[in-house]
Amino acid sequence: ENSQWYLTTSEFNCTMTHDVPGYGRAVFQHRAGEALTFYLESNLRLMKVGQASLNVEAPSWRPGVAPRPLGQIRVSSDPRPVNVGTPQAMAMVDGLMKGMAPTVTSPARNSSGPVRVQLSNIHFANTYQEYQTCVAGLLPVNYDQIKRSRIHFKLDSAQLSNADLDRLDLIVRFIQADSTIAQIYVDGHTDRSGSRIHNRQLSEDRANTVAEYLKANGIPEDKIITR
Repeated sequence: ENSQWYLTTSEFNCTMTHDVPGYGRAVFQHRAGEALTFYLESNLRLMKVGQASLNVEAPSWRPGVAPRPLGQIRVSSDPRPVNVGTPQAMAMVDGLMKGMAPTVTSPARNSSGPVRVQLSNIHFANTYQEYQTCVAGLLPVNYDQIKRSRIHFKLDSAQLSNADLDRLDLIVRFIQADSTIAQIYVDGHTDRSGSRIHNRQLSEDRANTVAEYLKANGIPEDKIITR
């Protein structure tokens, strides 16, 4: 009855956290623009660096149900020693929704026996429904996906294509949602063909084209620096 799942929500991230007594935390994370992943977090280095097995097992009150193996996973020496990708993370969620218990089993670092970290399905279903609502409201991109965005102009052109406009629209949407962004740098470049004087003007035109589009779509002018 003490089993709990905690949901943290924002436009940037949806996170389901489960405390594992004697170990640390189990976390399902869904960042904007990405898919669901899973990791274990602990200040105790209980697992031996190397390989561990990931299974979906029946809880103790469901004897006779065979475990479902999800494969081998890597164990590192980091505070987040186990990181699981989307396919396995979704299989873990599926198991929890079916009343099963995803379990990581690893050789112990300082003893001969295994370390077993098991997730409880109790109280998970309601949290998962709220998580799905959070995911529906996530932004389409995250900061890492747009922080070094590139607009590839055609040869000797400063005109934006439809694909460029779509990319800039994503950037505008993210900037408007994230109040911590203080400045946006727009750097203009050309290749080496043509004269230096022409290329200098072309690179300036390209930077100004992008900057003007951002300003026309609600980004404050004092946040934008063209170079």
